[in-house]
Amino acid sequence: MLSQVIARWRQDVETVATEQISAAAGRLDPLDLDELESVRLLDRVDTKFLLRDWQLVDILARVGDRYRVLAATPARINRYRTLYFDTEDLLFYHQHHNDFHPRYKVRCREYVDSGIYFMEVKCKTNRRRTVKQRMPTERLVQRLTGEARDFVQAYCPADVDTLMPCLLNEFGRITLVSKELPERLTIDVNYRHMWHNRAGGLPGLVIAEVKQPKFTQNSAFVHALRDHGIRKMGFSKYCAGIMDLYPHVRYNRFKRRFIMLERLSRQRGNQ
Repeated sequence: MLSQVIARWRQDVETVATEQISAAAGRLDPLDLDELESVRLLDRVDTKFLLRDWQLVDILARVGDRYRVLAATPARINRYRTLYFDTEDLLFYHQHHNDFHPRYKVRCREYVDSGIYFMEVKCKTNRRRTVKQRMPTERLVQRLTGEARDFVQAYCPADVDTLMPCLLNEFGRITLVSKELPERLTIDVNYRHMWHNRAGGLPGLVIAEVKQPKFTQNSAFVHALRDHGIRKMGFSKYCAGIMDLYPHVRYNRFKRRFIMLERLSRQRGNQ
């Protein structure tokens, strides 16, 4: 089960210091929040890749001159905290597990370093495109009432009154924007999840997501990933957290991800 794989990550995986990742990102040309807004790409194709932290340091050194990095903090690694909502029987999780489309995620996200919050509804459409709607809030919303309820009801077909908080996760994110293409990258590190006094995490794992209007391999980052033998791999931080902390859920369709995580956990630098 995933909980056993995650236990191995916590106990045995050798990790690269966060300072090394921060230093690698800090060598890139900076980008401010206003400039980032011009490449929000809220209607896009998302392509995910799983890799190790030492591979990320190498890739940033190789292709960093082709990207700019969001400089919202001196470390270039911005902290995120996300509270997810689902039904009691985990409708959204099972939609994802069964590869159902359209499928939804409902969450409130905190940008920890800037004190900004957004209520978000994320939809993966029948055409496999990602469409995200979001509304600013004053705090991390923990109950769907008032404006938050109306917002979710407007964009999600589920019965809003059946949705409740079910998972909290935290991670650090590096955001890159290509100098050459309409392309945005999010690179998540130091991922962990928790709920009701249980917790797990994947230290040393990097979850990279390439966001483009239409997927193209004419991307310096994607080329560098391929040179490391890294291929695209669907991965949901939400589903990983649910599988770890709710052991009764079905996970048959995600077994390929378990195998990949197990393989990555055994890799060492320069392999």
